[in-house]
Amino acid sequence: MSKNRRILLISTILALAMMPILLRRRYRKKSIIIFFLSAIFNSVLSHILIAKNYFSQPSRYFHKYFISNILYDWLVLPLIAVLYCQATASAGAVISTSYAVALSSFQALLEYWMLIDTSLIKYNEKKWSIWHTLITLILYKVILMKGTWWFLGKLDKHFKGTIIDEVI
Repeated sequence: MSKNRRILLISTILALAMMPILLRRRYRKKSIIIFFLSAIFNSVLSHILIAKNYFSQPSRYFHKYFISNILYDWLVLPLIAVLYCQATASAGAVISTSYAVALSSFQALLEYWMLIDTSLIKYNEKKWSIWHTLITLILYKVILMKGTWWFLGKLDKHFKGTIIDEVI
């Protein structure tokens, strides 16, 4: 088995093992919404960037059907978004942003390692760099995911005790 396939397999196993832990009871509704919103957003953004030749993902599952890495788009990144939102659920803006910078830096370092040591991702160096990845991940976590988490919390408080709360 090649190094790329081993990394994909290990990532799949780790992500599937994390799912029950991250989708625990306390934040289940918000976590599921964040998970699917993150998957959809990342998949669309990834598709656009790959189609515009910013980067490519040559080694991936179902390469005949998808131009992006569905493991990352539909499982790994959404789980990281849920982890971030749950870990910063009651944190203020400074702590949330610090956590986003730390988590995004770790993700960017892993991506940089994959860029150098594997063929899981290839950059078009005229259009994309590791700094683009880092800034995109930070903004994605702080603005989109944390903003959605906050909005869902407001909706949850507004509909508490109503028929909508019972259905969901």
